[in-house]
Amino acid sequence: MRYERFIEDVKGLEFIADDATADSAVKAVLGILASSIEESRARKLTESLPDPLTFDKLRGRQRRIIMTPPDVYVTEIADQFNISREQAHRLIERVLETAKEAVGGLLDEYELLRAS
Repeated sequence: MRYERFIEDVKGLEFIADDATADSAVKAVLGILASSIEESRARKLTESLPDPLTFDKLRGRQRRIIMTPPDVYVTEIADQFNISREQAHRLIERVLETAKEAVGGLLDEYELLRAS
């Protein structure tokens, strides 16, 4: 899957105005995911994602897992993009659905991170 697919899918949300915002949103949502799982799993996941969604971009030099509960995940995205919690939930869902298409079963074990 090409990265442009992520951008187009996210831009399909009426509150995402442009490519730059979509790019930031995709990286933010997947960055929280990559930071919430063990390094080996994060590496395996990012190996299946298109550039620029690399391990270094999404997780960087972080050594420890930062477990983010779903409600905090939604709040962080809402605050970062100045959107409502409902919009943040929709954004997270859209990014994770697109990522799931890209990586297949690798994302199934991380379903618990989906916002409720």
